[in-house]
Amino acid sequence: MSINCLNYRNILRLSVVFAACVFVQTATASAQARALREAGHFGVILGAPTGMTIDFHADRANRIFVDAGAWSDDLSVNAGWQHRFPGLATLKDQRVSLASHLGAAVHFRFDKKTVFGVGPVLAQELVIQDSPFSFFVRLIPLIRMAPSVGYNLSFTAGAVFSF
Repeated sequence: MSINCLNYRNILRLSVVFAACVFVQTATASAQARALREAGHFGVILGAPTGMTIDFHADRANRIFVDAGAWSDDLSVNAGWQHRFPGLATLKDQRVSLASHLGAAVHFRFDKKTVFGVGPVLAQELVIQDSPFSFFVRLIPLIRMAPSVGYNLSFTAGAVFSF
């Protein structure tokens, strides 16, 4: 009798515990968050996939992101690049700002069949001044390349903590 402990649900549970540990450790350093705001983000996302997101800034205008999560019994991963276009949209409230992003992504879904796709990334981020938290929405129109050619629309909303 063998025990299969590395199924998607257990991996997701371990990932959530890991994410919580990283979040708590990062939150304890929130006094330094303003100075380190340009390093990257870590947070939770809802949509396709529902799970965790992390990104790192390559420079002030470009970032690399990875979204991972579970949807039903599959594991989905989006990875990509985003270029920031500050000031495309402005708000009257100076305590918050909007940042528009455009980029490209790859998508993998591991289920009974492995699905692979590519597509552009359209994102909008709401940045709260003097706070380590921000919120975003991300739209990825995906062209499925394997196992069959098709089209999907991936929408994700998230809350992230700057580190």
